Amino acid sequence: MPEKAEAHERHRRAWQATLVLLTTAGIAFALMQTLVIPALPFFQREFSTTANGATWIATGFLLSSSVLTPLLGKLGDTYGKKRLLWLSLTVFGLGSLGAALAWSLGALIAFRVLQGAGAAVFPLSFGIIRDEFPPDKVGLGIGTVSSASAPAGESGSSSAGSSSSTSTGTGSSLSEGSRSCSPRRSSR
Repeated sequence: MPEKAEAHERHRRAWQATLVLLTTAGIAFALMQTLVIPALPFFQREFSTTANGATWIATGFLLSSSVLTPLLGKLGDTYGKKRLLWLSLTVFGLGSLGAALAWSLGALIAFRVLQGAGAAVFPLSFGIIRDEFPPDKVGLGIGTVSSASAPAGESGSSSAGSSSSTSTGTGSSLSEGSRSCSPRRSSR
């Protein structure tokens, strides 16, 4: 009997640790998804490009996320969800490192496209939760991973907006949709 109780305790801790890791991965993706949007005017100035050029930083990320999410999810069903989750997060991490070190707008867009592979974290996480968690904890796991991404996405857009405004001393915003970008005038 003690061996069975010990095995049960190990299994209980295993799904909890898995939940923490999957939730952390979801939060990281949600931050990267929204962090760049308020900073687009900064990138426009930094790379001396048009607003349309700067919006490709977000568009490339979203396009690759849209395409890679179902592909990596299906490959996860075929080759193993854990394996594809690690691959997805590795590509996401390398894309993040490359984006941080990007030397041009084209390089930044290319690395943001690589970051889009991180979108597979959600379907792969949900599959892992369904496969690995006790049946009575599946709803808790999926709900936790899903709900953690909303505040992370909001804090990403809020923190990027405040840092891009304060880094130059003046706030700026995309105006007239994404057709033009102009610094806000101060009322001095």
